[in-house]
Amino acid sequence: MNRLTAKHFIIAFVLLICASFLIYRHGIVAIPRGDHRAFMLNHEFHESDWEYFRQTISYSRTRHFGPGDYYLFRPGMHSVLAIIQIASDNNFYVRGATSILFHALTTFSLFLLLSRFLRLDVSCILTLVFLTQYPGMEMVFWRHISPYMFSLMFFGFGLFLLHRPLKTFNSTICRYSAALMFFISMTFHELLLPVLILCGPLLAVMTRPDRGSTQSSREEDVYSKSDWMMVTLLPVLLWAVLNVADYMFYQPPGLLGPSDSLDLSNSFSGLFTVAGLSLLTSFFPYVVQLVFHDLRLRAFWDFSELPQAILWVLGFILMVSLIGIFYRACCRVRQPDDRQQAALLMLVTAYLGAVILGVAAGRVSLRSMQYMHSATYYYYMTTYGFLILVSLLVYSIQKSKKTQDNLILGVVALVAVPMILHNYSSLQQLLTPRSGYDKMIADNTLAITRSIKSMCRSSMLTNLPAILTNRRSPTSLISPFLIAESATTC
Repeated sequence: MNRLTAKHFIIAFVLLICASFLIYRHGIVAIPRGDHRAFMLNHEFHESDWEYFRQTISYSRTRHFGPGDYYLFRPGMHSVLAIIQIASDNNFYVRGATSILFHALTTFSLFLLLSRFLRLDVSCILTLVFLTQYPGMEMVFWRHISPYMFSLMFFGFGLFLLHRPLKTFNSTICRYSAALMFFISMTFHELLLPVLILCGPLLAVMTRPDRGSTQSSREEDVYSKSDWMMVTLLPVLLWAVLNVADYMFYQPPGLLGPSDSLDLSNSFSGLFTVAGLSLLTSFFPYVVQLVFHDLRLRAFWDFSELPQAILWVLGFILMVSLIGIFYRACCRVRQPDDRQQAALLMLVTAYLGAVILGVAAGRVSLRSMQYMHSATYYYYMTTYGFLILVSLLVYSIQKSKKTQDNLILGVVALVAVPMILHNYSSLQQLLTPRSGYDKMIADNTLAITRSIKSMCRSSMLTNLPAILTNRRSPTSLISPFLIAESATTC
């Protein structure tokens, strides 16, 4: 166990922030794309920023443009987006810096967790793999879904609180803090919901007090049955109550959007494909080549040239492995010496399964497998979980004392360092060519915004068309960004 102090974590946090901005220095600006455009236009329909913020909390059920996904309830995510929209005031540099900071925070949560049970050098190497990841870079670069990272960050913080020595932290504080972290995570993305529903009762049933253990060993045990029920099901209950209340208040026309068509056959056929793609992107990113066919669209990965049979085989192996690991973890929960690691393994394995099943059932079934060509940001989530699984495997090897620590370090470095270098190089090759255009649009948008404000303060106000002066007008659908982009493209 590492003896890391608060000073070490502060240094790590600062270094991760600096490294994140270095990696994404050519992606500090990204013009709004896809759903982000609709999100910005929704701002025009509200008379005040407060009204806009209040309505945006329930964005899936209140938006004027691009209605749909009424079943989604992500108040945390949409609140953060609304705050950024209001505070940035068409400054895309601020939005980019915020997104990169989110990435650094999420990476820090991973480092915090890994450093609890791995050597510092091994933790740093695996953390760098996540920091530089290439296949899931859209999570950082597409500013509209950047708050998704908070769901991972708070999930990681919650796992950290569960994997702690009770001698150092107060049990009650850890218990309630972990529950709070899990609840906040679900307000940004609901994928943790099925994980807690599944794992909570299982952990409660399988956790048994070891009557033959000493007082000191019992202090190291994971939570009791009632503790597990509180940590896992209390956040679920609170989230469900708020979701139902919100749905009843706004009463959307349905659950799906007008352009969505549910096809469960797509869900089943896409399950192993999504699983195979997730495995490849996390452990073999060399096969991924992201491109921007249009600067106003998301990054695209054409994986159609990959043999479908290979993806299915890899996906099948992964799903069977996850089930096997989950079962093994359930068995280990009964053993006092492995309870903390086993509980962590259960939660992480279930989370990976939830991501894969959620994408297959919640997205591919509605929008076909074609959706996955531009939904590469999901690989950000799966990479986070896979790295924790790898870390737990390394920890088990270290704990067995059958392999020297230096040998483990060498193997991890041999596999991870080339991956880190490849990811970094690929990111620069992808982002550098478009950085000039993005910065030009960002600068022009700022200039137009400042000009409008200046003219509004002057006697020239009467000569300015109302469609430009009143961005809160329900009839105005032209923002400084759209003006800048139109002028540039023309």
